Formats: sequence, C-alpha cells, structure tokens
Amino acid sequence: MDVIGHSRWCRRGHLLLILAVALFLACGCSKVPATPGDLVILPIARSGTLHDQGCQWPGWRGAAAQGVSSEVNLPVRWTSSESIRWRAYVPGEGNSSPVVWDEQIFLTSLIGGRDDRLLALLCFDRRTGSLLWQRTFGPPTGRTHSKNGHASASVATDGKQIYAFFGARGLVCFDMDGQQRWDVRLGNMDHEWGTASSPVLYRNLVIQLCDYEGPSFLVGLNKQTGNEVWRSPRDSHGCWSTPVLVRTGTGTDLVVNGTGSTDGGQGNVIGYDPSTGVERWRVAGTTDIPCPTAIIGDGIVVSSSGDNGPVFAIQPGGLDTANPARVLWRHPRGGPNMATGLIDNGRLFLVSQRGVLSCYKLLSGEQLWRRRLKGDFCASLVAGAGHIYAVSEQGDVHVFTSGDSFQLLATNRMNQRCLATPAIAHGEFYLRTETHLICVAATDPTVAHQAAVAADPATVAVADDSIPSRNEPAVGTGTQ
Repeated sequence: MDVIGHSRWCRRGHLLLILAVALFLACGCSKVPATPGDLVILPIARSGTLHDQGCQWPGWRGAAAQGVSSEVNLPVRWTSSESIRWRAYVPGEGNSSPVVWDEQIFLTSLIGGRDDRLLALLCFDRRTGSLLWQRTFGPPTGRTHSKNGHASASVATDGKQIYAFFGARGLVCFDMDGQQRWDVRLGNMDHEWGTASSPVLYRNLVIQLCDYEGPSFLVGLNKQTGNEVWRSPRDSHGCWSTPVLVRTGTGTDLVVNGTGSTDGGQGNVIGYDPSTGVERWRVAGTTDIPCPTAIIGDGIVVSSSGDNGPVFAIQPGGLDTANPARVLWRHPRGGPNMATGLIDNGRLFLVSQRGVLSCYKLLSGEQLWRRRLKGDFCASLVAGAGHIYAVSEQGDVHVFTSGDSFQLLATNRMNQRCLATPAIAHGEFYLRTETHLICVAATDPTVAHQAAVAADPATVAVADDSIPSRNEPAVGTGTQ
C-alpha cells in the first residue's frame, strides 16, 4: 500500500480519514502508468515492497530490502558539527548495516583480539547512541574475503525477535531484550570469500540463503522454534545476494539474484514459493559471482551483477508455459560488482564499484543519464524524501536528486572508511563506518530544502562529465 507519511496521528477525528485513504489505495485505485506490451503494474508500494513499516528499517535495506524509505524530512548536508545527532563507537569490526526498530538499532560485529575473536550482536539506543546490550556466541568459522568479513549479513527483526546469520556458525534468534530464543547450525558453508546473505522474514518463517562451495541450499525455519520447515537445493557454488519478496499476479515470489559457477558460466535469477521453497521460474543472465540483491519495483524484478556485467528486467511468471517469466529489456553491460541499486518513482538507479552512476527508465530500460562520483563504492544505494544517498568506501556520502536529470546536492565527508549500507528511519540517517555508528538528522523541516538550493560548489563538485551520457538500446522484449 502507498505510504502516507510517518507522522503519528493522535486525534480520534483523523482515524476515519486514514482508513478511507488506506482502503482506496489498497483497492488499486491509483492511476496506472502506460506500460509496454501486456505488462501488468500491480497496486503495491512505489518501491515494490510487500508492506510498509512506517519509520522502521527492519532488515537489510529496510522493508523488503529495497532501500527506499517513506520518510519526508531527511538530512541532505551536514558537517562534523552540524546535524550530527550522535556518534557511537562500535566495538569490533563488521560490514552489516544498521537495522532500526522503534528505539533500538542492531548491528553484528566480530569483537576481540586475534586469539579470542567472538561473533556478537549489538543493540544501541536510537535516541542517544549508547550501547544497551551485547551478546556473543563463539568464534567465527570458515574463510572470508577482506572486504567481506565474518559479520557482513544484516539482522532481520519483526519487532518481537531478532535473527542474525553468521555463515557456518549458524542462524541465531534473540528477543528484543537480548535473551536468546534458539540457535541453529546449518552446516559447513565454507567459501573462500565467506558468506553475506541476510535473513528474510515471511509470515511465520525466517528464510536463509546458504550458498557455498559445497551443496548450496535455501532454507525456511519456523520463527518461533528454529525448526526446519523446508529446504530447497540450489545448483550454485556461491551467491552473496539477499533473497527478496515480490508480489505477483498469482501470489508472492521469493527471488534470489544469481547462482555462482566454478567455470565462469552464466548464472540464473530464480523465483521460489516462499511457503515451500519450490522453484517457480528462472531466467538466465547473471555473471557467475552475484553480489547485488535483486531490485523490485512495480512488480518488476531487475537483476544486475558483475563488474560492468549485464542488467535486465524480468516480469515474474508461474510454472505453467502459458505464463512464463519473461525478460522485458536487457543491457549487456553496466551492472555493478558489489552495490545494489534501487527503484524510485519509475526510475532505476545503479552505482558501480568505480563510481559510475546511471539512471534508467524502469519500464523501457532507456538510459536517462550517466555520471561519475569520486571514490569506490561497495555500499548499496538508499533513498528517501526525493533524495538518493551513495556512500563511498572513502566515507563520502553523496546526496543527489531522484529525477530524470542529474543534480548533486551535497557531498558529506565522514573521513572514515565505510563499506556498510546506511539505514533511514525516524527522520534520521544512520551510517556505520569502520569504527563508529553515526546518526544524522535534519534539525528543521526547511533544512533539507535550504541545503538543496544552496549547496557549496566546492563540496559537491564530484560529477565527471568526461563520461558521456550513453543511451544504448535495450535488447529485446520477448520471452526468456
């Protein structure tokens, strides 16, 4: 359902108005945009999510892992002395993203010295940044990459329990006060580059992708007990994306972006039944080292992978041949190696590891513009209030408009290395750097607008017009 702000109504007289608007939107009465062919645009949230958590950010890249917030007043420009609400030291090391629920923020970390390292779940106070509690559960297991680490998967929460995944160490569940509910070992899962996929919540299930150099699988566990409900084998030898849920004309699909090979072969985007783990459809076309998460918007699945690899859009389908999944458009290159892009207001935004930022029309694949940002980019894009945030590995937060033309509003220099994707909730922007968790807030409703129209050219001059805007034609719109 579409978002109607995050303000808390406290007068009884507004209740009927909210219910009326909610019923109107739920019935799909919003205007349906023009679409190619027989493409059906579903009456779901503009970011393509299955639900809206208001001001919560309940997992990797927020609700349904799409990185788009419904917040209406967010910071655009800040300094070390302006708009920084608090800065908290984070013990240990890790690249997991902040997850926010009400007044709590959750991170995972690897703490301790070389000989006594322990995996940990950390809980911070959202209002002050103080560490509320810390839980540890043994040393890390298996190999990993230097840019990955053993604490890369973000937690997921439903506001009652928290679920954290640590590869071969397993999947653990805690309540909101830090009391352990269950701990499940899922197997070996050793890979030279480690694991990074975050857990996904669906109804009474917590779903986890377990790709590694052995017999990979996707598993669904009971949220209350940790008991295995289903397990689906995967013909993959490594995948670091997080599964996402997308509503289709026939139900809900769980989509995994890519399968890894041992010979450099082509991988597949696969749609599963989230209730049973049964495969519903697959479309070939990813590189053999898939890291970005599938991007969902308006019922469309966008896949990107590889260093300048393919980018293509899929309309999900069913098992029957009369309604197969089909490719709407495809670009042979332009995909990022690490960062996941996002869809906002009918546009697709991507950023490569080398800082090439691209914007496309979602329905046709037409490229609207292309620019370069200074720095290297591993963190994924997030958006809110008409702004998109791109965080470089060097710790610069570039803020630009979500539009048909490129407009860079600000570059905020944090002066700390950053690999983690930020979070947005409660009108605040949360950034995990190499050593700290930082909360940035717009101090006044006019701050964001003032910053947008008065950005310092010396600060924002990071666009490189030496990269010409290319509008390569998309390839085909037929059946895959």
